[in-house]
Amino acid sequence: MTKAPDPYCALVLQPAFKNVRSRAEIMENIENVSLLIDIAVWMAETELPIRLIAIPEGVLQGFADEIFDMKHSDYLKTIAIDIPGPEVAMLARKAKQYNTYIVCQARGTDNKIKGYYFNWAFVIDPNGEVIHKAAKHQVYYKEPSTTPH
Repeated sequence: MTKAPDPYCALVLQPAFKNVRSRAEIMENIENVSLLIDIAVWMAETELPIRLIAIPEGVLQGFADEIFDMKHSDYLKTIAIDIPGPEVAMLARKAKQYNTYIVCQARGTDNKIKGYYFNWAFVIDPNGEVIHKAAKHQVYYKEPSTTPH
C-alpha cells in the first residue's frame, strides 16, 4: 500500500505584473513575484511546509501579444522565452530555496518546432528542474500563440 504524503500547504499567488515589450523586462516581473514568494512563504509556513506554489498565467510576460496585437514573428524574436532558460532559472532558485514545486506559465519556444511559440504551463521541482511542460491546447481567439493541434 502506498503511503499518503505528509500534510503540506499550497500557495496560489496573484501578483501585479506589467505587459512587457522585451525579454529584459520579464526579469522585473520575476523579481516582483520572487519577493511575493518570500513574503507569502514567511506568512504561510507556520504549521505546515509549503510544498506547492502556483503562479497564474501572464505573470512573467503579461499579455503583450494580445494587447499590443503583436505579430507572431515579432513576439517570438523579442519576448518568447526558452523553458528552461534564464528566466525560469530565477524561479528554479526559489523552488530550491523553499524545497517546493512551482507551477507557472509562460509563452515560449519549442526547440523541435522552430519559428513558433506556445503558451506553456510548466512545473519546477524542488531541485530546480523543469519536470513537466505542456502547451495550451485551446487559445483565446486573439491569442496568437501556437497550439499543438
